[in-house]
Amino acid sequence: MALNTMSTGGTTLQNPTVAFTTPPNYAARLSHILSLNAFKPLWCPTLIIQPTPFTLTPYLSPHSLDPFSAIAFTSRTAIQAFLQATDHLPQPPLSPSGPTFTVAALGKDSELLDRNFLSRICASPERAYETRWAGPKCAEGIVKASEEKGLDAVVFTSSAEVDGLLKSLREFGLGFGDLRRRCPRMVVAAHGPVTAAGAERLGVEVDVVSSKFDSFDGVVDVLNVTLARLRIQM
Repeated sequence: MALNTMSTGGTTLQNPTVAFTTPPNYAARLSHILSLNAFKPLWCPTLIIQPTPFTLTPYLSPHSLDPFSAIAFTSRTAIQAFLQATDHLPQPPLSPSGPTFTVAALGKDSELLDRNFLSRICASPERAYETRWAGPKCAEGIVKASEEKGLDAVVFTSSAEVDGLLKSLREFGLGFGDLRRRCPRMVVAAHGPVTAAGAERLGVEVDVVSSKFDSFDGVVDVLNVTLARLRIQM
């Protein structure tokens, strides 16, 4: 169900503006889904995630994965870092024979676990990327949208994004409550209960939480339903 129009504060808006703070490596996917659902995406990344394969290299050697039975990658960046770190290895760190070895990734990240990737299995993916704050001005787009009272929703896909947004808002002399006061009908959506719990711990009240975690479709679906309900109530 897509929402085409919505009235906020007496102003009729075509294509409600939805801000999201997702890092660059996931932004295009979420932006595309929002656009397909008749929303106007406003991307304000509060985190930048970059591969750091040099931190992974010390853990790579022949047979270093033999004592393990599985490896799980928590981001596309970790997968990319692995590929870079194994470019010059003489052989994969897992023996060609032995018990079944499981390789896992979250949601659509598993699409990257192709034949080429599986031929270069490695360990410690959590050490292979860095997450850092996008900077004091990263909330500028959200701040401007709130000043114009044109911010209909904010989507968070991790609690680290929430923390980054709050830090940037403080640089503008604002808190999240100021966004709420400027845009009282703004909906805050979280991609799953873990993100929601993290946001709540940071003092950001979450209005809706997706129960479908394998893709961003879940959070966009629940956002659609919520904004449609608000339109009916007006």
